[in-house]
Amino acid sequence: MKNIAIIGGGIAGLTFSLFLQNQDFNIEIFEKRKNIAELGVSVTLFPNALRVYKELGIYEEILKKGRTLEGVYLKSTDGKILKQTNQKTEIPVICILRSDLHSILLNHSKLNLHHNCEITSLKAIENKVECAFSDGTKKVFDTVIGADGLNSKVREFVIDDKLPIYSGYTMWRGVCNDEFNIDIGGETLGKGKRFGIVPLNNGKISWWASQNGENKKHNDNIKMRLLDDFKNFHQPISKIINSTENIIISPIYDRNIKKGWFKNNIVLLGDSVHPTSPNLGQGACTAIEGAYILAKSIISKGLNEEAYNQYEKYQFPRAEFISNMSRRIGNSRQTESKIKLFLQKFFIKHLPSSIGENLTNSIIDYDVTTKFKF
Repeated sequence: MKNIAIIGGGIAGLTFSLFLQNQDFNIEIFEKRKNIAELGVSVTLFPNALRVYKELGIYEEILKKGRTLEGVYLKSTDGKILKQTNQKTEIPVICILRSDLHSILLNHSKLNLHHNCEITSLKAIENKVECAFSDGTKKVFDTVIGADGLNSKVREFVIDDKLPIYSGYTMWRGVCNDEFNIDIGGETLGKGKRFGIVPLNNGKISWWASQNGENKKHNDNIKMRLLDDFKNFHQPISKIINSTENIIISPIYDRNIKKGWFKNNIVLLGDSVHPTSPNLGQGACTAIEGAYILAKSIISKGLNEEAYNQYEKYQFPRAEFISNMSRRIGNSRQTESKIKLFLQKFFIKHLPSSIGENLTNSIIDYDVTTKFKF
C-alpha cells in the first residue's frame, strides 16, 4: 500500500483526501494549527466548487449549513446601486462559515489527522520522501502533497522563488448578527477602500473591508480605526463594524503563477501553488478544482510523474487566468484616483449587464467534473 502525506488540513487538503480515502492508499494529514476553524471567517462556494462536492456526496449538507446568495450589488459610498445582478446558474452560490465547511469535510474523513504538527524538512530518498515534523518525528512517504497555503513550507522544496507579493492593500474580516435584514451580498466602492457584505445562515452576516496600505494592521484599536476610516460609507456599514466582536486582519498577498508544480514526488496544491487575491471569490473554489484534478489523476495513473504532469497541464491555465484577473480587479477597485474611480463607476453602471454576467458565468459555472478525461 502506498503512503501519502498531506501537509495542511485546510479546504484543499481535506477535499483531495476525501477522493482518495477509499482507494488503495494509506493517507495521513498534518496540520500546523491546533484548530483548523481558525482559518478565516466565511467562504463563498460557487457552482464550479459545488460540482466537486456533489461528486463527493456532501453537496446537500453544504446547502443546509450555508445560505444561497440570491444576487449581488455594487454600490457607491452614498448607497446608490451602480449594478445589481441576480443569480442565474442552475447550481446556486452558497455562503458558508469556513468552520462549518471544515466540520463537514472532517466528519466525512476517515483519515489520521495530526493537529499542531508542522513540517520542518523534506528529503528525497530514492523514490520516496522523508518528512521531519515539529514534534520530533520522522516518517517516509511515497508522495507528499503540499497543501499548506500561501507561506507554504513545502513550496520551498519544489519552487525556489521569493516571498509572496504584497498587493498594496489590507483586508479586515468579521462575522456579526444580522440585525439589518440583508438578503443579498455586495460591495461598496470608495477611494482606495471597499466594503463587502455577505449574508450567512442562522441570522449572521460576514463582512470584509479593504484599504490601501499594510501599516493598518498595527493599529491598537482596530474597530475604532475602521469606524473612522469608513464613516463616510452608507449604513449599515458602521453599525456592522460596531457590532462585530472579533475582527481578523489580513494584508493581501499573492504570487506570480509558475510552472513546475511537483518535484521528487512532492506535489503542490491550492494556495501553496496558486494563491489568489480575494477579488473574484475563487481562491478556495480553484483549490477545490485542483484537488479534484489531482485526485482523479492519481486514481487513474498512480503516484507517478505522469499523474502529476496531467494535473498541472489541466489546472495551470485556469489557475493562471483566475489569479491574474483577480489581481487586476483588486488593483482597479483599490484606486485612489478620482478620475479612475469615476470612470470605473460609470462603466459599471452603463455597461450592459449581459457582458458582465457572461464573463462571470464563464468563471463560476465552470464544470471541472466533465471538462477532462482521466
